[in-house]
Amino acid sequence: MQLTSVTGALMAVIKIFKRFCYLQHPSYYLTLGFIVLLSYCFRSFDAVPYLLLVGPRGTGKTLVLDILQLLCYRLYELKTSLKPACTTSLTRCGGLSSLMMPKT
Repeated sequence: MQLTSVTGALMAVIKIFKRFCYLQHPSYYLTLGFIVLLSYCFRSFDAVPYLLLVGPRGTGKTLVLDILQLLCYRLYELKTSLKPACTTSLTRCGGLSSLMMPKT
């Protein structure tokens, strides 16, 4: 599939999320799509949002993170013990496009 526009890329990402997971509200697919696209151009912005996935056990948070890990540019999973050092790590690495920080 050749993606020739931002809209086309966004629709392709949303299609992947809809194929593999169910989200309660349609706008959640759009949000995840924008997060994926943002991971490719985050350096163009002064500030970018964080994504927090919250829910009871078995609601698909890990599945969403797995899909994000496949689609996002330079997605890193930070283990719980590393969370306090996030700022230092980001500074030393020159910034990361996305952070996977599973809630424990």
